[in-house]
Amino acid sequence: MSTLRNKVQLIGNVGNDPETTVLESGKKVVRFSLATNENYKNANGEKVQSTDWHNLVAWGKTAELIDQYAGKGKQIAVEGNTDTSVIAKSLLNRSYFITIDFKKLSEDERNALGYDALIEYSDGNGNVFETHKYRSTDFPLDAIRLFFVDGTLLLPSEY
Repeated sequence: MSTLRNKVQLIGNVGNDPETTVLESGKKVVRFSLATNENYKNANGEKVQSTDWHNLVAWGKTAELIDQYAGKGKQIAVEGNTDTSVIAKSLLNRSYFITIDFKKLSEDERNALGYDALIEYSDGNGNVFETHKYRSTDFPLDAIRLFFVDGTLLLPSEY
């Protein structure tokens, strides 16, 4: 029997120059955005293009390759797994986003760490006031689609 996996493949254009951080261990982490497009026909038969933005994180050797070759506007293909993150503007007004983490964890690594999802609550200014570590089986969380209009993120309650 084959094993079910958390796997995603994307082909798109890099939305910003990758931001590289070198950890104390010397390991590189790179963060960048990727725009993917979907073409379809609406109810009137007109061609429509929809763009989705993905926040990406690459680690180690993959981070080095992204840092070296993937500048803003470059078309690339990536493969990895999803990691759902939540940032709360306040306890009552949460904004959701999906990040894709390219660190591929085996089941043994996930078991050794004791978690495979990290949720941080923040005041919206980068100040984290609460952090929780979860296994993906601990809670059901539907995928939430984000919409960008003129560079502004619209949350599901705003459209």
